[in-house]
Amino acid sequence: MQIGNLASFAVLCLALSISPGPDSLLVIKLALERRLFGFMVAAGSAIGSIAWAALVAVGAASFLAHTPMAAAALHVAGGLYLMYLGVREFLYRDTSDIELDSIALQAQSTGWRAFAQGFVSCILNPKVGLFFLLVAPQYAQPLTVYSVLSLGIVDAAVAFGWLGILAFGAAFMSKKLSDARIRQRVFRSMGLVITAVGVYVVLSAFA
Repeated sequence: MQIGNLASFAVLCLALSISPGPDSLLVIKLALERRLFGFMVAAGSAIGSIAWAALVAVGAASFLAHTPMAAAALHVAGGLYLMYLGVREFLYRDTSDIELDSIALQAQSTGWRAFAQGFVSCILNPKVGLFFLLVAPQYAQPLTVYSVLSLGIVDAAVAFGWLGILAFGAAFMSKKLSDARIRQRVFRSMGLVITAVGVYVVLSAFA
């Protein structure tokens, strides 16, 4: 693959990453709790992009493109998952008063849970797979498994970089939210937004 193709593809990925989406909302929400969680969501989403590129390379996305029912089912599953996450975040209870030792003991497992949320959110978004399916022939020359996976790695790197910036910014803002009641309102607001996005995704599957 030519360097110019990868560079132009990276610019396209950056433009798409900057536009608000479920992954951005998850990163901001969890980074408000702990910076590490935001970065773990970003990492999970990035690995999800590579997984989609691999699926495209073996033809799975082509199946979705030619099977509307399967694509719609994946849309619904992704929307329901976002609704579940949104409702759970709306019911979030601030744990800032819990002893620091207890938080430290739970940080590792919660970090991997955040990673899983980012990965599942990306995998349940068929638009990512269709994106690779549509753009791969334009940027991957010659069109091989290696070239498609290379595009996946570029997209993952760009997405992780942008989402990492969001995580850092959200974590910085979190330090300003020392009032537990304000934090609670912010978390509930984010939960409502994520739930609304999930509802939209489900409804769009039937549009």
